[in-house]
Amino acid sequence: MRPEQQSRRAADGQPGMSPLSCKHVDMSALTVTEPREQGDQGERGVSTVLDAAHAARVAEAVEHAVSDATRERYASAVRRFDAWVRLNGYADRRWSAEVVAAYLATLSTSPSNVQVSRAAILDAARRVDVETYNALRDNPGLRATMRGLTRESRGWERQKARAFSRTDIREMVERAATTPAGQRDKAILLLGVSLGLRASDLVSVKTRGVVEVRGGMEVVVPYSKTSDEPITLALPEIGGPLCAVSALRTWLATLEKIEDERRGHVVRQVRRGGYTVEPGAVSTEVIGRIVTRMAASVGLPAGRGGYTAHSLRATFATNALQAGYSEQAVSSVGRWSSLQVLRGYDRSTRWDSRLTAGGWLGR
Repeated sequence: MRPEQQSRRAADGQPGMSPLSCKHVDMSALTVTEPREQGDQGERGVSTVLDAAHAARVAEAVEHAVSDATRERYASAVRRFDAWVRLNGYADRRWSAEVVAAYLATLSTSPSNVQVSRAAILDAARRVDVETYNALRDNPGLRATMRGLTRESRGWERQKARAFSRTDIREMVERAATTPAGQRDKAILLLGVSLGLRASDLVSVKTRGVVEVRGGMEVVVPYSKTSDEPITLALPEIGGPLCAVSALRTWLATLEKIEDERRGHVVRQVRRGGYTVEPGAVSTEVIGRIVTRMAASVGLPAGRGGYTAHSLRATFATNALQAGYSEQAVSSVGRWSSLQVLRGYDRSTRWDSRLTAGGWLGR
Protein backbone atom coordinates (compact mmCIF):
# COMPACT_ATOMS: atom_id res chain seq x y z
CA MET A 1 0.00 0.00 0.00
CA ARG A 2 1.40 3.40 -0.99
CA PRO A 3 1.83 6.13 1.67
CA GLU A 4 -0.88 8.28 0.14
CA GLN A 5 -3.31 5.36 0.28
CA GLN A 6 -2.43 4.75 3.92
CA SER A 7 -2.97 8.43 4.66
CA ARG A 8 -6.43 8.35 3.11
CA ARG A 9 -7.34 5.26 5.12
CA ALA A 10 -6.12 6.92 8.32
CA ALA A 11 -8.16 10.01 7.49
CA ASP A 12 -11.24 7.81 7.08
CA GLY A 13 -10.58 6.17 10.46
CA GLN A 14 -9.55 2.87 8.89
CA PRO A 15 -6.65 0.68 10.01
CA GLY A 16 -3.32 0.65 8.26
CA MET A 17 -1.39 3.39 10.03
CA SER A 18 0.47 3.59 13.32
CA PRO A 19 -1.41 5.04 16.32
CA LEU A 20 0.40 8.36 15.91
CA SER A 21 -0.78 8.63 12.33
CA CYS A 22 -4.42 8.88 13.39
CA LYS A 23 -3.70 12.17 15.15
CA HIS A 24 -2.63 15.54 13.83
CA VAL A 25 0.77 17.16 13.77
CA ASP A 26 1.80 20.65 14.81
CA MET A 27 4.52 21.40 12.28
CA SER A 28 6.04 24.16 14.41
CA ALA A 29 7.42 21.55 16.81
CA LEU A 30 6.59 18.30 15.02
CA THR A 31 4.62 17.12 18.03
CA VAL A 32 1.36 15.24 17.75
CA THR A 33 -1.81 17.06 18.77
CA GLU A 34 -5.40 15.93 18.92
CA PRO A 35 -7.90 17.31 16.37
CA ARG A 36 -9.72 20.39 17.64
CA GLU A 37 -13.37 21.24 17.67
CA GLN A 38 -14.38 23.26 14.63
CA GLY A 39 -17.40 25.50 14.31
CA ASP A 40 -20.62 25.54 16.30
CA GLN A 41 -21.49 22.01 15.22
CA GLY A 42 -18.49 20.51 17.04
CA GLU A 43 -17.24 18.84 13.89
CA ARG A 44 -13.89 17.11 14.45
CA GLY A 45 -11.18 16.22 11.99
CA VAL A 46 -9.35 19.42 11.00
CA SER A 47 -5.90 20.20 12.40
CA THR A 48 -4.89 23.67 13.44
CA VAL A 49 -2.20 23.41 10.76
CA LEU A 50 -2.71 20.45 8.40
CA ASP A 51 -5.52 18.42 6.94
CA ALA A 52 -5.88 14.80 8.01
CA ALA A 53 -4.03 13.23 5.07
CA HIS A 54 -0.99 15.51 5.33
CA ALA A 55 -0.87 15.23 9.12
CA ALA A 56 -0.99 11.45 8.91
CA ARG A 57 1.84 11.39 6.38
CA VAL A 58 4.05 13.64 8.54
CA ALA A 59 3.31 11.49 11.60
CA GLU A 60 4.36 8.43 9.63
CA ALA A 61 7.63 10.15 8.69
CA VAL A 62 8.24 11.05 12.36
CA GLU A 63 7.87 7.36 13.22
CA HIS A 64 10.76 6.60 10.86
CA ALA A 65 13.02 9.31 12.30
CA VAL A 66 15.00 6.71 14.24
CA SER A 67 16.44 3.43 13.03
CA ASP A 68 14.90 0.06 13.83
CA ALA A 69 17.89 -0.72 16.06
CA THR A 70 17.35 2.47 18.10
CA ARG A 71 13.62 1.79 18.33
CA GLU A 72 14.36 -1.72 19.58
CA ARG A 73 16.81 -0.38 22.16
CA TYR A 74 14.22 2.15 23.34
CA ALA A 75 11.61 -0.61 23.67
CA SER A 76 13.98 -2.70 25.77
CA ALA A 77 14.75 0.27 28.03
CA VAL A 78 11.05 1.02 28.51
CA ARG A 79 10.34 -2.62 29.42
CA ARG A 80 12.97 -2.42 32.16
CA PHE A 81 11.47 0.86 33.40
CA ASP A 82 7.97 -0.65 33.45
CA ALA A 83 9.20 -3.66 35.42
CA TRP A 84 10.88 -1.36 37.96
CA VAL A 85 7.82 0.84 38.53
CA ARG A 86 5.58 -2.21 39.01
CA LEU A 87 8.04 -3.82 41.41
CA ASN A 88 8.28 -0.65 43.51
CA GLY A 89 4.58 0.22 43.49
CA TYR A 90 4.83 3.29 41.26
CA ALA A 91 2.71 2.01 38.37
CA ASP A 92 0.05 4.70 38.80
CA ARG A 93 2.71 7.44 38.91
CA ARG A 94 5.09 6.17 36.27
CA TRP A 95 5.13 9.45 34.33
CA SER A 96 5.94 11.69 37.29
CA ALA A 97 9.36 13.32 37.14
CA GLU A 98 10.18 12.07 40.65
CA VAL A 99 9.61 8.44 39.69
CA VAL A 100 11.64 8.75 36.48
CA ALA A 101 14.48 10.46 38.37
CA ALA A 102 14.47 7.74 41.04
CA TYR A 103 14.65 5.03 38.39
CA LEU A 104 17.53 6.66 36.51
CA ALA A 105 19.42 7.08 39.79
CA THR A 106 19.28 3.31 40.35
CA LEU A 107 21.00 2.48 37.06
CA SER A 108 24.54 1.34 37.77
CA THR A 109 25.44 1.35 34.10
CA SER A 110 27.42 3.49 31.71
CA PRO A 111 26.53 7.18 31.29
CA SER A 112 25.39 6.48 27.73
CA ASN A 113 22.91 3.85 28.95
CA VAL A 114 21.44 6.32 31.43
CA GLN A 115 21.03 8.82 28.59
CA VAL A 116 19.40 6.18 26.39
CA SER A 117 17.01 5.19 29.19
CA ARG A 118 15.96 8.81 29.67
CA ALA A 119 15.46 9.27 25.93
CA ALA A 120 13.43 6.05 25.72
CA ILE A 121 11.18 7.08 28.62
CA LEU A 122 10.63 10.52 27.07
CA ASP A 123 9.77 8.88 23.75
CA ALA A 124 7.24 6.62 25.49
CA ALA A 125 5.76 9.64 27.29
CA ARG A 126 5.40 11.45 23.97
CA ARG A 127 3.23 8.59 22.78
CA VAL A 128 0.94 9.08 25.76
CA ASP A 129 0.37 12.78 25.13
CA VAL A 130 2.33 15.95 24.47
CA GLU A 131 1.66 17.42 27.91
CA THR A 132 3.20 14.42 29.66
CA TYR A 133 6.22 14.57 27.39
CA ASN A 134 6.76 18.30 27.90
CA ALA A 135 6.34 18.02 31.67
CA LEU A 136 9.07 15.38 31.88
CA ARG A 137 11.40 17.00 29.38
CA ASP A 138 11.31 20.41 31.05
CA ASN A 139 11.21 19.32 34.70
CA PRO A 140 14.08 21.06 36.56
CA GLY A 141 14.37 18.28 39.14
CA LEU A 142 14.84 15.62 36.47
CA ARG A 143 17.38 17.81 34.67
CA ALA A 144 19.30 18.29 37.92
CA THR A 145 19.27 14.53 38.52
CA MET A 146 20.76 13.92 35.08
CA ARG A 147 23.49 16.52 35.72
CA GLY A 148 24.29 14.87 39.04
CA LEU A 149 24.47 11.40 37.50
CA THR A 150 26.76 12.76 34.81
CA ARG A 151 29.11 14.21 37.42
CA GLU A 152 29.09 10.96 39.40
CA SER A 153 30.07 9.02 36.31
CA ARG A 154 33.25 11.00 35.71
CA GLY A 155 36.16 8.64 35.71
CA TRP A 156 33.93 5.74 34.69
CA GLU A 157 35.86 3.53 32.32
CA ARG A 158 33.89 2.15 29.44
CA GLN A 159 34.38 -1.59 29.12
CA LYS A 160 34.69 -2.25 25.41
CA ALA A 161 33.98 -5.60 23.82
CA ARG A 162 37.12 -7.57 23.05
CA ALA A 163 38.24 -8.61 19.59
CA PHE A 164 38.62 -12.26 18.63
CA SER A 165 41.98 -13.46 17.40
CA ARG A 166 42.33 -15.70 14.35
CA THR A 167 42.97 -18.62 16.71
CA ASP A 168 39.79 -17.82 18.67
CA ILE A 169 37.73 -17.80 15.48
CA ARG A 170 39.21 -21.08 14.27
CA GLU A 171 38.47 -22.79 17.59
CA MET A 172 34.88 -21.51 17.69
CA VAL A 173 34.28 -22.68 14.13
CA GLU A 174 35.67 -26.11 14.96
CA ARG A 175 33.43 -26.34 18.04
CA ALA A 176 30.28 -25.35 16.15
CA ALA A 177 27.77 -28.18 15.81
CA THR A 178 26.78 -29.64 12.45
CA THR A 179 23.10 -29.01 13.20
CA PRO A 180 21.18 -26.19 11.48
CA ALA A 181 21.80 -24.07 14.59
CA GLY A 182 25.53 -24.71 14.31
CA GLN A 183 25.50 -23.87 10.60
CA ARG A 184 23.71 -20.60 11.33
CA ASP A 185 26.05 -19.65 14.17
CA LYS A 186 29.16 -20.32 12.09
CA ALA A 187 27.79 -18.30 9.16
CA ILE A 188 26.92 -15.36 11.43
CA LEU A 189 30.32 -15.38 13.12
CA LEU A 190 32.34 -15.50 9.89
CA LEU A 191 30.09 -13.06 8.04
CA GLY A 192 30.24 -10.58 10.92
CA VAL A 193 34.02 -10.63 11.37
CA SER A 194 34.67 -10.65 7.60
CA LEU A 195 32.65 -7.51 6.88
CA GLY A 196 32.61 -5.76 10.26
CA LEU A 197 28.83 -5.99 10.53
CA ARG A 198 26.76 -4.69 13.40
CA ALA A 199 24.14 -6.93 14.97
CA SER A 200 21.47 -4.72 13.36
CA ASP A 201 23.16 -5.22 9.98
CA LEU A 202 23.12 -9.00 10.34
CA VAL A 203 19.44 -9.27 11.27
CA SER A 204 18.46 -7.05 8.34
CA VAL A 205 20.16 -9.11 5.62
CA LYS A 206 17.73 -11.17 3.55
CA THR A 207 18.43 -14.31 1.60
CA ARG A 208 17.59 -12.63 -1.70
CA GLY A 209 20.24 -10.03 -0.85
CA VAL A 210 23.02 -12.64 -0.93
CA VAL A 211 24.15 -13.27 -4.51
CA GLU A 212 26.85 -15.61 -5.79
CA VAL A 213 29.36 -13.80 -8.02
CA ARG A 214 32.71 -14.66 -9.48
CA GLY A 215 35.21 -14.85 -6.65
CA GLY A 216 32.70 -14.88 -3.82
CA MET A 217 29.38 -13.28 -2.90
CA GLU A 218 27.75 -9.88 -2.80
CA VAL A 219 25.83 -9.14 0.40
CA VAL A 220 23.23 -6.37 0.48
CA VAL A 221 22.67 -4.67 3.84
CA PRO A 222 19.22 -3.04 3.38
CA TYR A 223 19.76 -0.42 6.07
CA SER A 224 22.07 0.25 8.97
CA LYS A 225 22.56 2.40 12.03
CA THR A 226 24.05 5.23 10.00
CA SER A 227 22.09 4.95 6.75
CA ASP A 228 18.64 4.04 5.51
CA GLU A 229 20.05 3.34 2.05
CA PRO A 230 21.01 -0.21 1.03
CA ILE A 231 24.69 -0.96 0.51
CA THR A 232 26.30 -3.88 -1.32
CA LEU A 233 29.41 -5.41 0.26
CA ALA A 234 31.86 -7.77 -1.44
CA LEU A 235 32.55 -11.03 0.40
CA PRO A 236 35.56 -12.84 -1.14
CA GLU A 237 35.83 -16.62 -1.14
CA ILE A 238 39.10 -17.35 0.66
CA GLY A 239 38.71 -21.11 1.07
CA GLY A 240 39.51 -23.11 4.18
CA PRO A 241 37.64 -23.43 7.48
CA LEU A 242 37.39 -19.65 8.02
CA CYS A 243 35.72 -18.93 4.68
CA ALA A 244 32.54 -16.94 5.26
CA VAL A 245 31.30 -17.68 1.74
CA SER A 246 31.48 -21.43 2.32
CA ALA A 247 29.73 -21.17 5.71
CA LEU A 248 27.02 -18.90 4.31
CA ARG A 249 26.50 -21.17 1.30
CA THR A 250 25.95 -24.17 3.61
CA TRP A 251 23.46 -22.25 5.75
CA LEU A 252 21.54 -20.94 2.73
CA ALA A 253 21.28 -24.49 1.39
CA THR A 254 19.56 -25.44 4.64
CA LEU A 255 17.21 -22.46 4.33
CA GLU A 256 16.22 -23.52 0.81
CA LYS A 257 14.18 -26.29 2.40
CA ILE A 258 11.89 -23.67 3.94
CA GLU A 259 8.93 -22.38 1.94
CA ASP A 260 9.32 -18.81 0.68
CA GLU A 261 12.90 -18.69 1.98
CA ARG A 262 13.93 -16.30 -0.80
CA ARG A 263 11.80 -13.67 0.90
CA GLY A 264 13.14 -14.45 4.35
CA HIS A 265 16.03 -13.29 6.49
CA VAL A 266 19.44 -14.92 6.72
CA VAL A 267 19.39 -14.93 10.52
CA ARG A 268 16.58 -17.16 11.79
CA GLN A 269 15.46 -18.58 15.09
CA VAL A 270 16.33 -22.27 15.49
CA ARG A 271 14.52 -24.39 18.07
CA ARG A 272 13.99 -28.00 19.17
CA GLY A 273 17.54 -28.97 19.85
CA GLY A 274 18.96 -26.90 17.02
CA TYR A 275 17.10 -28.65 14.21
CA THR A 276 13.89 -26.67 13.60
CA VAL A 277 14.40 -23.45 11.61
CA GLU A 278 11.60 -20.93 11.94
CA PRO A 279 10.65 -18.19 9.46
CA GLY A 280 10.77 -14.49 10.23
CA ALA A 281 13.38 -12.04 11.45
CA VAL A 282 14.99 -12.08 14.89
CA SER A 283 16.11 -9.33 17.25
CA THR A 284 19.67 -8.11 17.66
CA GLU A 285 19.69 -9.76 21.09
CA VAL A 286 19.83 -13.13 19.32
CA ILE A 287 23.14 -12.13 17.72
CA GLY A 288 24.52 -11.27 21.14
CA ARG A 289 23.49 -14.63 22.57
CA ILE A 290 25.04 -16.49 19.64
CA VAL A 291 28.37 -14.67 19.96
CA THR A 292 28.61 -15.05 23.74
CA ARG A 293 27.67 -18.73 23.52
CA MET A 294 30.32 -19.41 20.88
CA ALA A 295 32.91 -17.50 22.93
CA ALA A 296 32.03 -19.47 26.06
CA SER A 297 32.40 -22.74 24.13
CA VAL A 298 36.15 -22.10 23.89
CA GLY A 299 36.54 -20.61 27.36
CA LEU A 300 36.39 -16.91 26.49
CA PRO A 301 34.64 -14.46 28.88
CA ALA A 302 31.33 -12.93 27.86
CA GLY A 303 29.46 -9.82 28.90
CA ARG A 304 30.83 -6.42 29.93
CA GLY A 305 34.54 -6.28 29.27
CA GLY A 306 34.42 -9.62 27.47
CA TYR A 307 33.03 -10.83 24.15
CA THR A 308 29.69 -9.58 22.86
CA ALA A 309 27.99 -8.96 19.51
CA HIS A 310 30.14 -5.83 19.23
CA SER A 311 33.18 -8.10 19.16
CA LEU A 312 32.38 -8.94 15.52
CA ARG A 313 32.97 -5.34 14.49
CA ALA A 314 35.97 -4.91 16.77
CA THR A 315 37.50 -8.11 15.39
CA PHE A 316 37.22 -6.86 11.82
CA ALA A 317 38.81 -3.49 12.63
CA THR A 318 41.61 -4.86 14.81
CA ASN A 319 42.69 -7.69 12.54
CA ALA A 320 42.39 -5.69 9.32
CA LEU A 321 44.57 -2.90 10.72
CA GLN A 322 47.09 -5.41 12.07
CA ALA A 323 47.20 -7.03 8.63
CA GLY A 324 48.39 -3.72 7.18
CA TYR A 325 45.23 -2.38 5.53
CA SER A 326 44.93 1.39 5.66
CA GLU A 327 42.54 3.11 8.04
CA GLN A 328 40.75 4.63 5.07
CA ALA A 329 40.14 1.21 3.48
CA VAL A 330 38.98 -0.38 6.74
CA SER A 331 36.71 2.57 7.52
CA SER A 332 35.17 2.41 4.05
CA VAL A 333 34.31 -1.29 4.24
CA GLY A 334 33.15 -1.10 7.86
CA ARG A 335 31.21 2.12 7.21
CA TRP A 336 32.60 4.02 10.20
CA SER A 337 31.62 7.68 10.26
CA SER A 338 35.19 8.85 10.85
CA LEU A 339 38.72 7.55 11.40
CA GLN A 340 38.48 8.64 15.03
CA VAL A 341 35.47 6.36 15.56
CA LEU A 342 37.28 3.51 13.79
CA ARG A 343 40.28 3.87 16.10
CA GLY A 344 37.96 3.27 19.03
CA TYR A 345 37.36 -0.24 17.66
CA ASP A 346 41.04 -1.11 17.32
CA ARG A 347 41.85 -3.38 20.26
CA SER A 348 45.43 -4.13 19.25
CA THR A 349 47.02 -1.70 21.71
CA ARG A 350 44.98 -3.18 24.53
CA TRP A 351 44.83 -6.91 23.91
CA ASP A 352 47.88 -7.68 21.75
CA SER A 353 50.53 -8.99 24.18
CA ARG A 354 53.27 -7.74 21.88
CA LEU A 355 52.23 -4.16 22.66
CA THR A 356 51.46 -4.43 26.37
CA ALA A 357 54.03 -3.85 29.09
CA GLY A 358 54.33 -7.57 29.74
CA GLY A 359 54.99 -8.14 26.06
CA TRP A 360 57.73 -5.64 25.34
CA LEU A 361 59.46 -6.06 28.73
CA GLY A 362 59.85 -9.74 28.03
CA ARG A 363 61.55 -9.27 24.68
